[in-house]
Amino acid sequence: MRIYTLFLTLIALTFSVFSYANKEENFFHASLAKQKTLEIQIPPTFKLGHKESGRQTSSEFIPKNEDINNWNEIVTVSQISECSELMTLMSTMQTQKGLSDSPANILMNDIKFQKENDILTGLLTIDGPSFLVGENVHKQLEGTNEIVLTKAIEGKGEVWMVQYTIRYPKNKTKNKDKAKLIQKIENFFDQNITIKDS
Repeated sequence: MRIYTLFLTLIALTFSVFSYANKEENFFHASLAKQKTLEIQIPPTFKLGHKESGRQTSSEFIPKNEDINNWNEIVTVSQISECSELMTLMSTMQTQKGLSDSPANILMNDIKFQKENDILTGLLTIDGPSFLVGENVHKQLEGTNEIVLTKAIEGKGEVWMVQYTIRYPKNKTKNKDKAKLIQKIENFFDQNITIKDS
């Protein structure tokens, strides 16, 4: 009986440690200026596909049924240090349209800046062909466009970026369907990115 109880306890502990680690993997917390706090919660329907550390730390999350090398949706959370102004970062992001084979085909909305709970944020929208991929992948994705929304949040000597990308078939997707994809991303931002008092 004792062995059985010990076995169940070990399973429970293992599960609780796994759950905690899994939660931490999908949760980001940062102190911002003016005694504000940033919280980013990745939904449990996504899994960590890739992580990089360095001056820029990035974590890429994909739906649980997709592969990091073959995805239709991806959420990237990046922490960029030594970036003095959000405006500089957003200007750099704006040049991404030049990385596509067909930059003229990319429609970019104006970058929107606003104060969110006294913290400067920026929102960038791109709708066009896949633009951050190599030539071989670009050929494989011919006929596929991407809607990319990137939200940047100014922190203490750093910038946090959350980018949500959805791929869709270029010629088979009507404007109303694209509008639904954009709404899906905006809902993600509203529900999973929070700036609040510390």
